[in-house]
Amino acid sequence: MLLQVDAQSEFRKHYGPIVKITNRYGSPTGQTVFSYRGLIDLSRMGAGSQQALYALSDLKNLFPLKKGARHEISFVPLNPDEPANTQWSFELDVTGQETFKLENCKYKV
Repeated sequence: MLLQVDAQSEFRKHYGPIVKITNRYGSPTGQTVFSYRGLIDLSRMGAGSQQALYALSDLKNLFPLKKGARHEISFVPLNPDEPANTQWSFELDVTGQETFKLENCKYKV
C-alpha cells in the first residue's frame, strides 16, 4: 500500500498476472485499475470515467523485462465512443535497472 496526503493506493494480486489497484483520493469512492503485472493498465473504473483496453500484442513476451529491450504494444480501446478502427500503441524502452527502497523493503526495478 502506498500512502500520500489525501491519496492512497492499494495493490493486490488478482488473477494470474493481473494486479488490482485501488486508488482513493481523499474520499471513500475512488478508482479501480486492473493492470498486467502492475505495469500496463487494462481497465480503469471510477466515478468520473471508465476505460478498458484489449491488448492486440502478446503481453507474455514482455517479461521478464531486460535492459535494452524495446517493445511496442498495440491496443484497441473498448469504448462505445471510439470509432471501430481505433488502435492505440504503447512504447516501452527498458533503459536500465535500479533498486527502489520502500521502508524496509528493496525492489529491483
